[in-house]
Formats: sequence, structure tokens, C-alpha cells
Amino acid sequence: MRSTNNLGNRKVSLLLKDITEFDKEICKIAGFIFLEKYEKYREDYFANELKYYPNIRYKIYNLYEQRENREKLWHLSEKYCQRIEWHLYRLYRLRNAIVHAGESHKRIQMLGEHLHIYVDRVILELMVKLAKDKCLGTIQDVFTDTYLLLNKKKKNLKEPGNVDEQSIMLLLENFFIEE
Repeated sequence: MRSTNNLGNRKVSLLLKDITEFDKEICKIAGFIFLEKYEKYREDYFANELKYYPNIRYKIYNLYEQRENREKLWHLSEKYCQRIEWHLYRLYRLRNAIVHAGESHKRIQMLGEHLHIYVDRVILELMVKLAKDKCLGTIQDVFTDTYLLLNKKKKNLKEPGNVDEQSIMLLLENFFIEE
């Protein structure tokens, strides 16, 4: 999801105009969040452009605080994977309740839409990787490539040190399709 959905085009354009290390919008936003050299810029942006967005400010600040330990960032992504796994278990339990007990559930549409988003994202990644990369001829090749990339990311993020430009590029490599 693009950040313009939350902030609007003007605020995102203001944010990205002074960040020159990266080409992709998502990498520029990550640079804004994690790189220490943008601390003053972040404070100014918080005070002016994000003053009416306390939730976004809190999330950015919370992520910035984790910049000194790349392993914390890896644990954050593991927590996200765990939440997706729990969501899939909830869907499976709901499916069992419907099939075996004939129960209906009030939140079935919301749960189904979340699953739909996950499935759409995976299928889109598969299609793009199969179409763009001549070496990836099968879905199994894409999964193997993704597995190897995840291991590379994990190794990098488990090393001590601050989040830097290289960590950001590696973290976001091959997972975000430009829209």
C-alpha cells in the first residue's frame, strides 16, 4: 500500500524530495525512518507535516529507536510473520466451525478480505518474478529464490550494528513491487 493513501500526495512529496540515497519510494521512506542523518529532518517533519498524525509519528519513532540494533528489526519482521500465521489459523478454525458445526461468524467477510490481500500479494510477486527473471522458470524456483533471499536478509540483520543504507536496500530487495 502506498503511503499516499494515508498522508496524501503533497505530504509524501515533501517527505521524499530531500532523500537522495535511494530510487524507490519505499526505500526513501525507510531511509527517512532509520538513518540517523535524517534526525533533524524527521523532527521538523513531525512538528509540521505530521502534527495531526500521532499514530504515524509513534510508529516512525518506534522504528527509529530500533535502528541501533539490526537484530531488533529482524525480530519485528518475525513478529509480522507470526501475526499472519495466527490469522491463517483463525481462518482455518472459522472454516472448521462453518463446515463441521454449521456456525456463522460476524467477522467472516473481514477475515476473508485479509486472506484475499495476502493471496493477491503472493500471486502478484510470483507473476512478476516469473515474468521478469529468466532464471526463475517455475513457481518452485521463485520459492527457492525467496528462501535464499530471506536467509541472506536474516544473516545481515543478525550482525551487530546500526541500520544503514545497505541494510535498508537488502531488507527491501525483491519484496516490493513498484506501482
